[in-house]
Amino acid sequence: MPLGAGAGNGIVRPGGRFMLVAFGILAVSAPVSIVATVALFPFWRWLEENFGLESVGHSGPAEWCFLATYLACVVLGASLFLLVKGKGSRKPFA
Repeated sequence: MPLGAGAGNGIVRPGGRFMLVAFGILAVSAPVSIVATVALFPFWRWLEENFGLESVGHSGPAEWCFLATYLACVVLGASLFLLVKGKGSRKPFA
């Protein structure tokens, strides 16, 4: 199917648009999650002191803290996208 034919805006096919949105959410979530993880340092320390979860080392938060924050950012980004997309047209990624 040539570009511009069928659904879409003529530049990106609907499947391609989904991939662009997904990649964008994953890419933007990475630096945001790093900053958020460092900003949550007092929370990680509290979590370790009260529940015994190894979350703070000599060089900062543990890897699982970064992963948990990254996953939270991805879920939040996808949720916000779907919320904004839901207020517009009912066509998925069109």
